[in-house]
Amino acid sequence: MLILALCLVFLVVGVWISCVYADEAPWVAGMVLTIVGGFGFLFGLFLLATNPISINACIAAFQSTNDTYTAARGSNYSDLELAAIQTDVAEMNRWLAKTKYFNATLFDIWIPDAIENLEPIK
Repeated sequence: MLILALCLVFLVVGVWISCVYADEAPWVAGMVLTIVGGFGFLFGLFLLATNPISINACIAAFQSTNDTYTAARGSNYSDLELAAIQTDVAEMNRWLAKTKYFNATLFDIWIPDAIENLEPIK
């Protein structure tokens, strides 16, 4: 939320500078702030709408990998198949750790809180 607020402040300050100093040199700085703030705010809103969908798809893939690994424990898979499954498990656990880290930072607004309910695959 802080990132969106900062972009909105850049946008408002840029528009204000551009209006107050219409015929002077600071007008360029105002336009730069307006453009940066506007693009940043629109991009943040776009990510706010699309990123949770992507994260929810990754959560479903994580749960599917967990189910596959649970089923593989009691089966007679070959060593090669178990190694491939363990590689997928390691990749999913790495994704989970990275996503949980970003959920604790400024990027929390773009990551659904359902990620905190997941535990690494053991």
